[in-house]
Amino acid sequence: MSISNAGSQGSSIYQRIEQFKHRDDRGGDIQHNGMQSKSTDDAVKRLWRNSPGWSDKNGDGRYDLTYEFRAPPEKQENKNTRQFGKTGFTPILENQRNQTRRSLQSIEDVANVTFTEGSKTADSEGHIKIGNYGQMIDTKGHPYKGFPHSSLPTKNQADIEVWFVDTKTEKSVPLAAPGNAGRHTITHEIGHAMGLSHPGGYNGDGKNKLDKSNVSHHEDSQSHSGMSYRGERTGYSNHGGFRSSAPQLDDIAAYQEKYGPNFETRKGDTTYGFNSNTDRDFLTVKTPEDKIVAAIWDGGGNDTLDFSSYEQNQQISLREQTFSDVGGLKGNVGIAKGAVIENAKGGKGNDLIVGNDANNTLEGGDGDDVIHGGRGWDKLWGGKGADTFVYGSPTDSSMFNGVDTITDFESGKDKIDVSGIRTVTGGKPIRLNESVLEQGMGHGLIAGEGAIYYDPKENVSTLMINYGAGHATFEVEVRGQLQPSDVVL
Repeated sequence: MSISNAGSQGSSIYQRIEQFKHRDDRGGDIQHNGMQSKSTDDAVKRLWRNSPGWSDKNGDGRYDLTYEFRAPPEKQENKNTRQFGKTGFTPILENQRNQTRRSLQSIEDVANVTFTEGSKTADSEGHIKIGNYGQMIDTKGHPYKGFPHSSLPTKNQADIEVWFVDTKTEKSVPLAAPGNAGRHTITHEIGHAMGLSHPGGYNGDGKNKLDKSNVSHHEDSQSHSGMSYRGERTGYSNHGGFRSSAPQLDDIAAYQEKYGPNFETRKGDTTYGFNSNTDRDFLTVKTPEDKIVAAIWDGGGNDTLDFSSYEQNQQISLREQTFSDVGGLKGNVGIAKGAVIENAKGGKGNDLIVGNDANNTLEGGDGDDVIHGGRGWDKLWGGKGADTFVYGSPTDSSMFNGVDTITDFESGKDKIDVSGIRTVTGGKPIRLNESVLEQGMGHGLIAGEGAIYYDPKENVSTLMINYGAGHATFEVEVRGQLQPSDVVL
């Protein structure tokens, strides 16, 4: 019986886990693709640099705004009536109205803001007017190509104008739908109406174009902010032509910095992806052909990322401020700062799943999966295939921080990889007893020694390793009979 030893740097699978865990590190001296990274807090400052946002005039801790859809000029026979420096006004039809309501709802979900449709009232702490037009009019009265735009709230401003383009050749906003450019544009412009700027110094008026000199930082990208003009393909992300329909990671942090987080949102047990109970189109996947591009904010409960019906190889992370690669896309699902998601379900491919410090239930599904629970009392299911359960610290599974349970281990096919723990403890190679000991024989392991204990009545094995003074004794429970050859040291 041979015991596998991966060496002092840990196995290639452990190294892959570590690379994935640190893929989204940001701030400080970190650079990505030669561009300086900014922390979430610094990115939020960029988004708020040009506006104070709306004021909580009555001091109740909520921001109560009203909004209305602007009708075209009354003389419909002359839609080219010139007002507001514009011409070519059109009515806002029901699809655009519904998509706008959903965008507003997605902002309500993350912050202490309420939007009420209708005219401005005495209680309104801000009012947003939304209209469609065709062309801009310059100072000489000449028409030129229109573009979506919104003003930013100022200290004493009571009304904001949001304008979208609706012409024969530009119908993206009137035809808005989840994941397309129209819905993304609606959410972007409403972001301006709430006070958010572009992360960089560019604009849509043609005066400050998007180029490298106007890009603020690496995360100035639609991977992190729907307020950015830069597409997501500035690093590893690839959303396959799909766009975010709601606030992204940095947008959520920005809304919460100014307006406060909404902890009432999805405070019960919530499932995202397949079998979703969110009642949000951008957080719901119904078929394996559907795609999802979203950042998740969650107020509490015991929650699950369910990507079980996807057939592609996936990388799923439950760590806040990180992204998962699901459904054939890359970097397309993020978890917002402060949100805790406890559980994840992989799909039919060879998935890599990383948990967080909560008590996680991680299910690999079909395929040869790699699962890393982190701290907490985790329940790990490999599913079909040859699965590897990876540990990188004694505290990943111990009596002090929570003992993991591997529920469906198949000896001779699955592996427990503890090779990365030595890179943390700086210890010498572990000596694992080559005989399986009966439960109850005592756990008097000396430093640098490990053993497997088996309880035949319960059909439960326990792997224990003593990494020496200053480190918790590593311990993991396995349903089934574990053999020394199943352990990668």
